Amino acid sequence: MYKNNLPVLAGNGIFPAHFWRLVRFFAPRLSCRSGGGFPSCGGLLSGRCSLPVMPIVLVRVMLAVAMLSVASYTDIRRREVSDLVWVVFGGAGAALYILGPPGLPGLLYIATGPVLGAALLVARVIGQADCLALAAVSIILPGFGGIPVAPAVAILAAVLASIWVLASNVSYNLADLSRGRLFLGVSGGPHRKAAGFFLLHRRRKHERFVFRAQKDGRLAFRLRAGLGAGFEDGFDGYVASAVPLVPFMLASAVMVLLL
Repeated sequence: MYKNNLPVLAGNGIFPAHFWRLVRFFAPRLSCRSGGGFPSCGGLLSGRCSLPVMPIVLVRVMLAVAMLSVASYTDIRRREVSDLVWVVFGGAGAALYILGPPGLPGLLYIATGPVLGAALLVARVIGQADCLALAAVSIILPGFGGIPVAPAVAILAAVLASIWVLASNVSYNLADLSRGRLFLGVSGGPHRKAAGFFLLHRRRKHERFVFRAQKDGRLAFRLRAGLGAGFEDGFDGYVASAVPLVPFMLASAVMVLLL
């Protein structure tokens, strides 16, 4: 019965037509089982869930995607994200709990983002903006289809970012190899240079956000986030890219939503 009402509701202007296209797209992907303590309403179109729940779920999805999109833009442009982004979108997501308070599983899902982000920040694996991104995501969209979103986003983003770093370094170094300038003027054993082939590259003129990875003619690997370290400018030796992680979080969130 609810399925037949969708065009009527859209036609009456209660919700715009494109909103219901999103409903039809996401409804089969949601499960009526508890998705992190929330009624995720996979059976909405079959009439097993009430009208207000699906709009709340979709609002959460759109808030999360919009927040990561805005943050990705500034992360790519400046390698920093204003805290206001997390406050505004995270606050909007928190306000939605007035309409549907989370249960105990939901609270546990919400806690995963701040706890995981803080642990990775202390370990200097990620930066402050990445930590706040995980916390805000877990507040806005703790679970989707029974999956805790923040840990899934963190894992997928790490995989995607690693693939990007490896691919870009290999492409740069293959280009240098073809020109006969690979590791030119750099000392070190074959194992160190082999690792450098995948993890480092010679800085290009267009690159702005890189960290120095060469000291006294030797490769210096950077395995942790350089908190407080400045970007190199005018250095033409080997560097490690300062990869913006938030765009990969956005891609990961979209993968979680679609798969």
